[in-house]
Amino acid sequence: MQYLDSARPSIVQTIDSTAIAAARFVQVEVAKVENPRKYALSFNVDFRDAEANSVRLGTFSLFPPDNPGTFIVPAQGKLRAGGSIAVSLVIVDTPAPDAQVRVGIGKISLTSG
Repeated sequence: MQYLDSARPSIVQTIDSTAIAAARFVQVEVAKVENPRKYALSFNVDFRDAEANSVRLGTFSLFPPDNPGTFIVPAQGKLRAGGSIAVSLVIVDTPAPDAQVRVGIGKISLTSG
């Protein structure tokens, strides 16, 4: 599991090039959420090619904002071999300086549906 917070808001994972042809969606497992003040959270999902060019695939939000789950965003035919998926945490509300917001990302995978 990899963790996102305000100090480290993004993770990047290389994608399996053999799964790209059949992939219609990127699936992100939010396995753990520490958000006691229930700040609104959203996540950007981007594809980054081998040259580090980035394209937004989609976004998703937690509801309620401390509820883990599995989310999908459409791949839109934009995935290419040698690329990676970046998932970035966006704290929509302005958190207090001492706020504890930490999200554990489990598996990031490609799926056909």
